[in-house]
Amino acid sequence: MAEGITPPTGIDFSLLETGTSSLVKNYAISKAGTWILSREFARRFGRGSGDGNGKDGIMSVAQNPGNLKTGEYDGVSALTMVFVKPLLHDARFGAYTELFAGLGEGMENGVCVVPWGRVRPDSGPPRKDILNAMKRLEDGGLGHGEKFLGWCEEKWKPFV
Repeated sequence: MAEGITPPTGIDFSLLETGTSSLVKNYAISKAGTWILSREFARRFGRGSGDGNGKDGIMSVAQNPGNLKTGEYDGVSALTMVFVKPLLHDARFGAYTELFAGLGEGMENGVCVVPWGRVRPDSGPPRKDILNAMKRLEDGGLGHGEKFLGWCEEKWKPFV
């Protein structure tokens, strides 16, 4: 979802407060946001971040468990499910992704794990614009990770 129907660069910051009228698009943007935040957490707090800021040794890995037969589709119309159902997999496959992300040998900080336990390469298709958005401004990217984490920090400030 993060790479399928999100706006260019994954997040349209003008929509963060209001969202869109499409629940599906809002969900997709939230998935892109999770990926972007994961990469930013890896850079700031992770071991081996390479820029001197990752002193905390936290491992941050984004995960896409895949299209699973779960309660997530409760309430979806029967007509829609005619098209969606053939794309769904048994829920245990999502666990394979999570287990690989947590226990996979040689797991690297900041990666995105995709179904059913593979690391999504940063090279190649489909959404290089999102990968570029995650990079810091100093590294030639758009700095969305820093910007989005800043927005999140403002949102949770009243609760801290």
